Amino acid sequence: MRYLILIVWLVVVGTAIGWLGLAAAEDDARRVEPADAPELSIPFANRGGIRDWVAVDDSTLLVQDNFRKWYKLRLVAPTRHLLHAEGIGFVTGPSGTLDNTGALAVRGHKYPIASVTASEGPKRQRR
Repeated sequence: MRYLILIVWLVVVGTAIGWLGLAAAEDDARRVEPADAPELSIPFANRGGIRDWVAVDDSTLLVQDNFRKWYKLRLVAPTRHLLHAEGIGFVTGPSGTLDNTGALAVRGHKYPIASVTASEGPKRQRR
């Protein structure tokens, strides 16, 4: 009898954990960007083409160019230094454009960029 209660308890707990995992996966699926988002590049990033930037999380950076367009940069791997960085360097190719072949330099380390897509910019906070 004790084993039957243990088995039923394990099934109930396993089902609850499974439902929680599915709910979390569904939330993550909603946050994923569409696969058909076009890859963009930021011209003249090496010559003052970046106006402003805002770190969203440890692998996402919002960048504004001189024409006040916002871009979302996704890094290949997260970095714990991005949210607390006071300065960021942009590593571009010889043409000076920042695209998915470039990298971010944060505290002396380079982090490759996975994608550059259009963004609406950071959400404004009321003061």
